[in-house]
Amino acid sequence: MDWVKRCEEDLNRMANEVFETPELKRYFAGPLTWPAHHVKRVMWSRHANPMHRDCWAYVMAAAPIDAKQVIWRHEEDELIFDERLGRAHVAWDEDEEEVQGQGAEIPEPPPGVLVACWGRVHIAKNSPWLEGLAASHILERLNNPKVIKNGLTLSRRGADQVMNDLKVPFEKLSRSARVHLDADEEHSALTWTIFERHVKDREDFEQALRGAKRSLACFRVYAAAVGDLMAQVSKSGQAHDLETDSDRG
Repeated sequence: MDWVKRCEEDLNRMANEVFETPELKRYFAGPLTWPAHHVKRVMWSRHANPMHRDCWAYVMAAAPIDAKQVIWRHEEDELIFDERLGRAHVAWDEDEEEVQGQGAEIPEPPPGVLVACWGRVHIAKNSPWLEGLAASHILERLNNPKVIKNGLTLSRRGADQVMNDLKVPFEKLSRSARVHLDADEEHSALTWTIFERHVKDREDFEQALRGAKRSLACFRVYAAAVGDLMAQVSKSGQAHDLETDSDRG
């Protein structure tokens, strides 16, 4: 049995199937509004992205030396500097060139966001290192256009919504949005090299699949919570607009 090949095939299948779940459909339900877009960015930059950095650090601590070296290179883009972006990825929440209403109130994270983040950290801290690696790696596959059918990756779907619903031209998208259209293709290819060296038998294979499955379950919880919050702020914004129009009348 070629366990590496089977692992790759199953991870690709899982990455595509998650987009068909109710939670991801909720996350991308349209039309996108500016308040919803702002909430989506805030939840990612202030909660999900820092959590991902924690998870990679926990996995790196437990991994063998060759895996540590790859993860270190991976995290340099995220934490130190990415030439394509001109800064680290963690600074992307400061990049607001496409966002209106920056002065809007920043909402508290809903329970689903907190639970999803806690769940991911639990996996990274308390699982065998290969399982923890797969939990982080599978999310990068969601942004690999060579993996996701029709190239409709997580980042591409988000960018398309901004361009189509909010009428933002591509060149006016935030630099972080443009960079992530291809950055995670490189990241997933880089971290996949670890699996090629370390997935040798059924036990390794099952660890990888278990980590990916549990991580995607957490992501579905996160997507549902953020999707509900986006719908809520969009509805509130529409009600406010109607009240304003009525007052003007």
